[in-house]
Amino acid sequence: MIELKKSDWIAVIISIVIFQILSLWCIDVSISAMMVEGYGIQNGVEEIPSALLTNGFFQQNPVITYHVSLFWLVISSFLIALISIHHISRDEEKLSNKKHPS
Repeated sequence: MIELKKSDWIAVIISIVIFQILSLWCIDVSISAMMVEGYGIQNGVEEIPSALLTNGFFQQNPVITYHVSLFWLVISSFLIALISIHHISRDEEKLSNKKHPS
């Protein structure tokens, strides 16, 4: 198994946190679009399309964008939890090896 250096783990964690922030931002934008019905709002005479409300992401339907972003958020949260468990168990193993050398 490949052993990652401390700087590699820091880069992975920072990437996942950025991914989580982007997911939260997508949820925020999609909720704003859903609040104005997401399919376009009347602005005086012209209609503003939902693509402007959702910034024209990969999916212009705010309901789908909301659910995909929730999925990303859950996955990234599980990744953070798994990395934390891995490091806690690895540190405990190192401590037990120091106390009771073979």
